[in-house]
Amino acid sequence: MSTEPLPPRAVPFSGPVDARVRAPPSKSHAIRLLLTAALSDGPSRVRRIPRGDDTAAVVASLEALGFRIDREGEEDLVVHGADGEIPNSTAELDLRGSGTGLRMLLAFCSLGPGPYLLTGDETLCARPLGGVARALRRLGMKLESADGRAPVTITGGPLRRGPVTELLIDGTRSSHPISSVMLIAPVLDGEVRVRSVGHPVVSQGYVDMTAQVMRQRGASVADVPDGDDRSAFSVRRGGYRAGDATVEGDWSSAAFLLGAAAATGGVVRVEGLSVDSKQPDSQILALLHSYGASILLSEDGSWIGVRGGARRPIRCALWKAPDLAPLMGALACLVDGESEVAETPQLRLKESDRIAAVVAGARALACDAEERPSGFVIRGGSPRGAVIDSHRDHRIAMAFTIAGLAVPGTQIADPGCVSKSYPGFWDDLGRITGESVV
Repeated sequence: MSTEPLPPRAVPFSGPVDARVRAPPSKSHAIRLLLTAALSDGPSRVRRIPRGDDTAAVVASLEALGFRIDREGEEDLVVHGADGEIPNSTAELDLRGSGTGLRMLLAFCSLGPGPYLLTGDETLCARPLGGVARALRRLGMKLESADGRAPVTITGGPLRRGPVTELLIDGTRSSHPISSVMLIAPVLDGEVRVRSVGHPVVSQGYVDMTAQVMRQRGASVADVPDGDDRSAFSVRRGGYRAGDATVEGDWSSAAFLLGAAAATGGVVRVEGLSVDSKQPDSQILALLHSYGASILLSEDGSWIGVRGGARRPIRCALWKAPDLAPLMGALACLVDGESEVAETPQLRLKESDRIAAVVAGARALACDAEERPSGFVIRGGSPRGAVIDSHRDHRIAMAFTIAGLAVPGTQIADPGCVSKSYPGFWDDLGRITGESVV
């Protein structure tokens, strides 16, 4: 993410768009592939690495831990695994703004002696470490931090455990703690049983993605039947097998591209997405259909598209896919009637307080909006252009950019914050609208 905010950027007012673009690679999938490759028993090539700040911070952190990473071309990396060990006994890691990277690497660092210091930018250091810190302490690791936030120092490793370790982890605020512990479990002694407590598990699909990546690298991961949308897994020692892998297309980023069709009444086709993906944000198709759009699928599976239609108010509970809340809130500004997004209390703990940020953005566009404890209500229909405060939050910036395609005079403050997850966003927007976005 840029250190100094860029000037506000005007959003091109657009008629119905008609475009075909390629989805950028998924940072969530990439980070899991990189970490399991580092723990594997040899070199692994990871293809289509995202260019965003979060992935770059994880790569730099692995290098700081002593892992050899070779760059091949612009998109591929070869990670030389150390078979469950960390080469450097001490290191300082700067995760910039990556919450996923911070929590997963905190658990990862339990595999070495330490001390390891993990920190990040001001926004990241304001976010709580949460359940991953509690789980690591229960495993016997020593963590030092102020108020349960980064910077955090971890010592007491390397963690071994065995024969059976059982962990109950709260999954109601974030799926990161569950995934973080699962990722290191195959290189621990014995069996690790992980079960979530509380209901519901936020972003369950990301836990499923973690298990999928682990299995693809040869880990023994068994689902343990558990009701009420809870996660329960049994992981046995066996390590990870080196091998090549390709980062899949990112539904989180593609949601904004598809949303452009719904906003303008046009058509956008996105290549590189899988309808079978575990990514929670594939739910965008159902949401846009509820909003009035039609879903398009190519016969050969090469693209997935959306055709905008008569917009309808929406009411949705997004605890399974909270990252879609800003986009659906921004799109709600364009439709007559009351829309509501609910069951997303974790939005207050993201890069910004996203509940407050969405409501502020809607009000800036002259819509009636109000916060709820775990969501928001927006009454739209007659928005007017304004400068939208992105709060240095990539998803707020991109969400209101998409709404701005249908609202002349919209500008986005600090447009460079999109580099956290989608540095090519403005270029792809220009391809969709046929205009250079400056």
